[in-house]
Amino acid sequence: MRLRMWIVLMAVVAMFTACTSRHESVTGSYGEGLLSGEVQLADGNSPAGMEVSVRGTGMTVTVGEDGSFVFAGVPENAHLDFHRALDGIETSMVVEKGSGQVIVEIAGNVAKPSSRRRAVGRGREPVYEFEGLIRSAAADNIVVFTSKSQEVTIALGPNTIIRKGDQRLTVADLLVNARVHVKATKAGEVYTALEVKLQDDDSEGSDDPPATVAEYEGLVRSASADQLVVFTSHREEITFVVTADTVIRKGSTAVLPADIQVGWRVHVKATLNADATRTATQVIVQNTNEGAGDRETELKGTVAAVAASSLTVTTDSGDVTVTVTNGTQIRLGNKKIALSQITVGNKVEVTGTSIDATTLQAKKITVED
Repeated sequence: MRLRMWIVLMAVVAMFTACTSRHESVTGSYGEGLLSGEVQLADGNSPAGMEVSVRGTGMTVTVGEDGSFVFAGVPENAHLDFHRALDGIETSMVVEKGSGQVIVEIAGNVAKPSSRRRAVGRGREPVYEFEGLIRSAAADNIVVFTSKSQEVTIALGPNTIIRKGDQRLTVADLLVNARVHVKATKAGEVYTALEVKLQDDDSEGSDDPPATVAEYEGLVRSASADQLVVFTSHREEITFVVTADTVIRKGSTAVLPADIQVGWRVHVKATLNADATRTATQVIVQNTNEGAGDRETELKGTVAAVAASSLTVTTDSGDVTVTVTNGTQIRLGNKKIALSQITVGNKVEVTGTSIDATTLQAKKITVED
C-alpha cells in the first residue's frame, strides 16, 4: 500500500518568523489560531528539509527528521505552502480555521484534507502561557514577573514571534515594565517563547509603568501605619507598603493599620511596583485567633542578637526570632526590665505564640539572673 505524506494538527502552540523563507519580506497580519503538524513523505523517505509556510505572515519553518512543525497567530482561512527543491514539491492547501485538528494529506503536488489519524507514538507537547511584566530583556531571553508573583526566564529563539496586534516587533521593543502575554514550550527546565505579545494597559500614555496584581495569604509578622510584613503560605516573608488608599477590613468592618496584630491571618492583594516593592491595595483579616490555644509554646536559649522589637534566641533546634510587643512582660528575677536591657549572651526563657517554625510572639520573657 502506498504511503502518503500527511500533516497532523496537534494542540501545541508555536510561532516562527520568516528568516529563511520565500516570504521573509512579507509581514502580513496575525490571527489567534494555533497550528501544529507533522510531515511524512509518500515514498517513506525523510521529510527533512521540507519548508512549511503560512502564506502572507512570513512564518516559515524547515522541518527535521520527525517532520514536525508548529505555528501560532495563524489567521482564519490560512494558506499553508509546502516546498522542497530536492524533489520539486510545490503545493498548498487552505486551512479553513486558524486552529483545531486537521490532517493534510499530500500526494505529489496535491494537498487535501484527510481523515487519517496521526502516527502512533507521536506525543503532544504542552504549551505554557505566562502573563506579567518584563523585569529584564536581552537579545536571547526575557525575565517576566508573572501574575502569580513568580520570576520566569524565557528564552527567545530565531523563530519567536514578537508582536502587538498585527504589528511585527523586534527584541528591541521588549522594554522593562512592558506587559506581555507569552506562549512557550519547555525542554528540561528551559522555557522557549513561541510568541511574545505586547499588551495594552491602563497606564499607557502616563509615566507610570503598568502594575501586576498578585494575591498572598499568611500570618502577620509585623505591622505599622505604613508597612505590613506577612509570612506567606509559600513560607516567604514579604513586606507590603501600606498607604492611605489601602483597604483593610474584617468582614464589613474597617480595620486601622495600627490595629493589625502579629499572628493574625490575612489575605493581601498587592501591586508590584517598578522598584520591586509591593503596595497593598486590600488586606482582608481572616482570623484574629490564629495563635491561640495549642499554638502557645515555650523555649529556652541564649540571646544571639537584640533588635528594636525582637530578639534572636539560639535554641537546641536552631535560631528563633522572638518578637516583642507593648504587651510583652520582660523580667530579670522579680524586676521588670526593658528589651534594651537584654544583652547578647543572656540566657532566657520565653513563653508566647508560635507564628511559624522559626518565629515566636513573646508574651513573657524571663532573663536568668
